[in-house]
Amino acid sequence: MSESESCNSESDYGIEYEKEPWYNVKYTKEKFTPELLNKMKNPSVSEDIKLGDPPMNFLFPNDISILPSSEFDPKSPTLLLNNEDIEAWNFKCTKFNVPIVIACDNIYTND
Repeated sequence: MSESESCNSESDYGIEYEKEPWYNVKYTKEKFTPELLNKMKNPSVSEDIKLGDPPMNFLFPNDISILPSSEFDPKSPTLLLNNEDIEAWNFKCTKFNVPIVIACDNIYTND
C-alpha cells in the first residue's frame, strides 16, 4: 500500500499518523500527560524572570512627517548620487505627497 493510499499509516517509530486533507501533511493525536495537565492547571510564575521593553531601535526615525508641497519642489527627479557602482534619484510624488527614490545598482559576479 502506498503512502498516498493510506489515511492512517505507521512510521518507523510505531507512531500512528493521520493526514490532513488539503496538503497531506502527517500529524498525530496524543493525550496530555498528567504532568503537563498539572502544569497547565497550576502555572507557576518565577520571580527571577524580568520582562521589559525591547531595546531602542536607533534606526527608526524620530520624525516621519512629510514636508508640505511648495512652489520650489523640483518638477523632475534630482540626481542624488552617481558613481561607477550606483545611481540614485529623488523625486517628490505630488499625487500622494510622499518621497520617491529610484536607485540603480551594479552588481558584479565572479563568473
